[in-house]
Amino acid sequence: MIFHHPWGLLALLSLPVIVGLHFFRSRKEVRRVGGLYLWEFARQRPPVGARWDRLIRSASLLFQLLAATVASLLLAGLDLPREGESRHFAVVVDDSLSMSAGVAETSAERARKALLGWAEEKDRFTLIAAGARPRLLCEPFSRRAELAAALETWRPLAPTADFAAASALAGKFLVGDEKTLCVTDHVAAATAWQSVLELWGVGQSLGNNAIVFADRVRIGPRRDRILARITRFADNDATVELTALAGGQPFHRENLTLLPDRAAALAFETGAVDVPIELRLPEDPLVDDHVVVLAPVEPKPVRVACLGPARFREYARRATLAVRDTFFLEDAGEADLVFIAGATEAPRARHVCRLPASASGLPLALAQGKDLFVDHGDRRVSDLPLDGLLWAWFPGLSPAPGRRLIEHATQPLLVAAQPAPRRVNYDLYLAWERTNLFRHTAWPVLVQAMIEHCREDLPGMDRSNYRVGETVRVNLDEESDGGWTLLCNGVEVRRYETAPDMLSELPPGLYQLSRGGTMRAQFAVNLFASGESDLRPLESRAADTRALVPSVVRETETHRRLFFALTALLILFAGSGWACQDRAR
Repeated sequence: MIFHHPWGLLALLSLPVIVGLHFFRSRKEVRRVGGLYLWEFARQRPPVGARWDRLIRSASLLFQLLAATVASLLLAGLDLPREGESRHFAVVVDDSLSMSAGVAETSAERARKALLGWAEEKDRFTLIAAGARPRLLCEPFSRRAELAAALETWRPLAPTADFAAASALAGKFLVGDEKTLCVTDHVAAATAWQSVLELWGVGQSLGNNAIVFADRVRIGPRRDRILARITRFADNDATVELTALAGGQPFHRENLTLLPDRAAALAFETGAVDVPIELRLPEDPLVDDHVVVLAPVEPKPVRVACLGPARFREYARRATLAVRDTFFLEDAGEADLVFIAGATEAPRARHVCRLPASASGLPLALAQGKDLFVDHGDRRVSDLPLDGLLWAWFPGLSPAPGRRLIEHATQPLLVAAQPAPRRVNYDLYLAWERTNLFRHTAWPVLVQAMIEHCREDLPGMDRSNYRVGETVRVNLDEESDGGWTLLCNGVEVRRYETAPDMLSELPPGLYQLSRGGTMRAQFAVNLFASGESDLRPLESRAADTRALVPSVVRETETHRRLFFALTALLILFAGSGWACQDRAR
């Protein structure tokens, strides 16, 4: 016998209080008489209060004392715990996409039946899903009923299965070097961990067609191009029909002849630029890789201007017009990126690239491309071609503070500084009249890199379509807070107090980020997993479950029946005490 809350025994102090109150109980009796004239001499007003007298033993006193005693035991948490032992097994199930494949029965359904047929009612289980990141499907040390409920709602959709991380997580719930039972359809992929995993194969080798890649790009004001690749994972040829739907209505069909292990590429255009596009293949053993949803493209145009001599403006204009979704403006006050040659005052733009004015009084230095040091850690200059490049500059100019993207010895030639969030100032130490940079391939590459960096800082989504596992950069540039909602296929999945910067671990679906009921961003996440779409390596293998050495779990179980019995006694004694006292009156 134990007390979970010993301080509750202080309630037993109510017993002497109840007894003391019964010393003051009135013992007057009611009698019938013929008249009251014989008692005219008696006092009309009795003395106030009861008198201390001998204790009257009554049934109501007994029941009140019993009720107070039972109530005190309940407050103290009286318990007669039952001690017991049970076997504990750690179970890992493959959470990858291929477990959803099957003709009459999927690998996940076979895994569910196998585990429930093996699990015994008296045992305890810890169920772990091995996906890109391991996760618990139910509480550790769960009963068989909880294991069955978790398996019933489990649906594998991960792009890969990390058995190393899953086995490491399972080891945290084991007390020794016991093996973990692993149920998978791809036994060969898990053999590297068979020293800690007892493998149970539930796969079936099948042929499968899959959309392994798809994207959508804007090629005109009201024109999009759809790109896709379809691969056949089988040993024979097949002809399939790909259907494209816009707003639920098919607008393009294409017959494809698929060869084994060969990707068939296709591209077509559409004018439905404002609605999601769905690509669909005929159903096959794995239905999750034959549907792709592409969200509408939201282009972010970059406006570029140039201040300086006419010849330099022409160099900037030609390089600018070669970049997608970029416009060259004459008015620098409305531009996002401004090139300045000379001492002209810089306008308030997001990005400004300044070249020094001609300094005829200073000596001129010249370096070849092979002598230039480029910061390969910065993608604005990491792919810059330098072969044959001649860079002229005035070494007497003092360097500006910032990140040195290009330099020669200790002389900075291109410096980038960020004076404020989403604003960049470039200092290009270049004698533009004495260099071949503008006739070299490095110039359009450098301009494009600056434009794309500026595009990333502009408000709006960088892309509209992502692969599972990618991090989505939102970049909404909203100053107001509160009321942000993330919806997937029209169902709310997350809420945010402020506009999120990054979104990660998103399952496949069409997402919308809204505030106050108004959509602010839309994007799609698709599941492209070539390794999981190849169902041919899947196999079945029976596991020797008798070889599993379970860990022993000692558990102390609360005696719930005692609690209910004490509660019933409390109600009985309290009611009996009230009834007996009422009858005595």
